[in-house]
Amino acid sequence: MKPARLLSDDLVEMEFPSQAFAEAVASRMREEGGWLEVVTGIDTLTVQFDCLQTEPDQVLERLSSLSREAPEQGQRQEAFELPVCYSPDIAPDLESVCQHLNIDVDALIRLHTATEHEVRLLGFAPGFVYIDGLDSSLNVPRHEIPRQSVPAGSVAIAGSQTGIYSLASPGGWQVIGRTPVALFDPAVSPPNLLQPGRPIRFRPISVDEYEALMRP
Repeated sequence: MKPARLLSDDLVEMEFPSQAFAEAVASRMREEGGWLEVVTGIDTLTVQFDCLQTEPDQVLERLSSLSREAPEQGQRQEAFELPVCYSPDIAPDLESVCQHLNIDVDALIRLHTATEHEVRLLGFAPGFVYIDGLDSSLNVPRHEIPRQSVPAGSVAIAGSQTGIYSLASPGGWQVIGRTPVALFDPAVSPPNLLQPGRPIRFRPISVDEYEALMRP
């Protein structure tokens, strides 16, 4: 693991051996407060601080100290089980993706739900989840022309990842399902239900189950 380094007068960055480890340290720093912003990337953690009140060496030492706490590094979270309805009624690309891959819908569902995945990043819109672990046989390109609006909860694939639209937004991923679970709520803290490094499994549900879970 590389030592923390100063990026500018008010930014410090550190690389970690895993995203789960970086997120664990970030969580500790957010809990203790005193930082302007704490942001995790792909296996990195960046801290912005008030350079008029805090010396850079203090931040470097605090970040390095937390990274040496081995219990945080070894922790592994339980996989989050996310219900997903794989139906053409709410998944506009499901059938075309199956045709492109020359498989049926049942095979796609088996491939998408058979293994454990991992939340990799949050972005491009609030709460949008990038998830690693997609079976290589499900690799499909994005749409050449993105949709103007993709409904919240849409579960989509593109390249080597699964993406989940937490809010209705434009998007070009191939939508193969939808979850009734709200992944982003600005009224709670943290607003994102899923965090980078969290293991996740997809559980197939019927349309009736989906509609029942969507009811208030």
